[in-house]
Amino acid sequence: MFFLNRAQDAKIGSDRVLLVACTALCIAASTPALAQGQMGGTIGKQDKAVSGQDEAPAPRRKTAPKPKASASAEPRSTGAGRSLSGVWSWTGQCAKYDKPYTGTLTVNQSGNSFTATHGGTNMWDGGTISNGRISGNRVSFVRTYGGYTDYLNLALSGSGGALRMSGVLPNTEHSGRCVMVFTKG
Repeated sequence: MFFLNRAQDAKIGSDRVLLVACTALCIAASTPALAQGQMGGTIGKQDKAVSGQDEAPAPRRKTAPKPKASASAEPRSTGAGRSLSGVWSWTGQCAKYDKPYTGTLTVNQSGNSFTATHGGTNMWDGGTISNGRISGNRVSFVRTYGGYTDYLNLALSGSGGALRMSGVLPNTEHSGRCVMVFTKG
């Protein structure tokens, strides 16, 4: 047990008062509810009408949403001089065969979508093309031939009438990995 004399007891008491006062001051300075005068706010209802009812609050101004930054600098459409419409020649060099597959596609573009038909130049140049989409420098579509379905996502390059689409089919059911190249012009 500790024994204190009166001088030490008085000093501890004044230290406690100082500590309590500092704590109260810190809380008051950091709490907005206690600092209304500094924050410019008011407590209580304001602008009561004669009937004792509150007036309707003034409508808040809405700020216009900020435009979102584009994730890519690529244009959303093919742009001037990049029409896919027309006849394309295609080759598919596949892992399971020495000679490439070849054929033609006739593309009919409307905005950022297109349809296409095969030229029927050989037994592999057939089937249907669906879900043709253009997004910047990317072209995608689905080719269905017999029981096979290929999903193509190709890079578009070139300008004017000389265009090229190229990409890889990683593992076709029938032919394995195929490097696909389509040219126009």
